[in-house]
Amino acid sequence: MASIREILELLKKGATLEAQQQIVELQEAHIATREESIRLREEIARLKTEIREAAALSCDEPYYFKTVDRKRDGPFCQMGKGTEDKMIGPGAKLGNEPALSLPLCGIQQRVRAER
Repeated sequence: MASIREILELLKKGATLEAQQQIVELQEAHIATREESIRLREEIARLKTEIREAAALSCDEPYYFKTVDRKRDGPFCQMGKGTEDKMIGPGAKLGNEPALSLPLCGIQQRVRAER
């Protein structure tokens, strides 16, 4: 890929067709770089969200609790995820079914048996 300086030299020599080809190559490279930059920024934002969510979780056997703004929310099952890949807790749904009406997961079964 040519540099701007090389393209200017081609133009000075009157090689406009070659200069145009080099400009198109630079534009294509620029577009590819911008698209990659956008993709990487989205990935960074997703990873930051994952880190923030993981930091808010604490385990109080056998459940997870989420602490947000000093408020404890939960309990959440450590095995299951509901719609939109969200943790299952009170009022959660799996598809159109309330999670609490579905068969118990292994952890929930063990906890109920211990009571």
